[in-house]
Amino acid sequence: MVAAALIELKRLHVAQSHGLVDDPSNVVPRSVCWLIPQFFFVGSSEAFTYIGQLDFFLRECPKGMKKMSTGLFSMTHG
Repeated sequence: MVAAALIELKRLHVAQSHGLVDDPSNVVPRSVCWLIPQFFFVGSSEAFTYIGQLDFFLRECPKGMKKMSTGLFSMTHG
């Protein structure tokens, strides 16, 4: 969220400096590469969450629910 807020502040500053704030049809001259930090943080957090949840489902679930819980988790993740 912090990375997204900082990048959005920078985008708004560029839009204001070019006079593009109030016209939605204009394109702000910014590179799409500014989205990489946000995707990196979201991807790494999903990877850590995935590992923790899968470990929980395999170790802590009752024996009769392991297949169902891992199947539901894989379905929601996919």
